[in-house]
Amino acid sequence: MITPDSVLKLSTFHSSQNAAMTLLSADLDDPTGYGRVIRKSAKGSEVRAIVEEKAASAKQRKIVRSTRGSTRFQCRLFMDILASSPRIRSSRYYLTDMAAVFSASAQESRGHENACACGSACSNRRSEIVDLDGRMRLAKCHQLMKKA
Repeated sequence: MITPDSVLKLSTFHSSQNAAMTLLSADLDDPTGYGRVIRKSAKGSEVRAIVEEKAASAKQRKIVRSTRGSTRFQCRLFMDILASSPRIRSSRYYLTDMAAVFSASAQESRGHENACACGSACSNRRSEIVDLDGRMRLAKCHQLMKKA
């Protein structure tokens, strides 16, 4: 449920920051199951890493800023870093690992906060998929009723 407005704002922010990577993030009431955004400073937008729930320490699980599943990269830099970096876990890269890879390569990653988490709702569980489906259908019904 990432809205076109969220994508446009993310792209605009990414262009203005000259960062290697920019990810959409939001503070969630319950971030259980989602990747936590580890920032360089509590109030800043620079991202050091993204830590998945199952790999997070107890302290990291208390972080409410979560990645929302949409990321922008400087493509040439992204490919150069991939070509020169040692492989992470199981000889594969995960997009969530790229913030740490860029950080280790002295390249900046940024997080763009989406003030409305519903504008970039994600799902990790079947119950969340059902909830998102209902919200999408209701939003479409309201849109159609406004046209009638």
